[in-house]
Amino acid sequence: GVSPNKVFFDINGNRKFDTMTHTARAISRLRRYYGDRLLITFDTMKDFEEVPKECRNIDLVYQLALSTENVRVIAAVKEENPEKITVGLRTRDENIDLGKFCAGFGGGGHRKAAGFMVQNSTVEAVIESIVEGFRPVLGI
Repeated sequence: GVSPNKVFFDINGNRKFDTMTHTARAISRLRRYYGDRLLITFDTMKDFEEVPKECRNIDLVYQLALSTENVRVIAAVKEENPEKITVGLRTRDENIDLGKFCAGFGGGGHRKAAGFMVQNSTVEAVIESIVEGFRPVLGI
């Protein structure tokens, strides 16, 4: 028969150690808003210098966050370069349309996975915009 252990490691195994470093850093930076309904983490350009690109697997953080009590949305803000910040969002909530939310920032995607890009801003300013943008979405 099929071995669940083998399937798990075929999908998730053989990661580089720096993947754990990046995942731990992203989790340690999670900011909690609206009773934990919105979580936001971030990467800076310095992080990108320290951790190789192939080791930056934010999907692990999305999975952990969305399996946590009360969490409805997780956002990952990435300072790609001095002029460009990208944002990825995920949800499991059937009542939230992240594609629509991101369209308001010039981005797009699907109901449960979407993103957008911001030019000439700061990580903190983008986080503040996300927090304020989710106020009506989460009924705050």
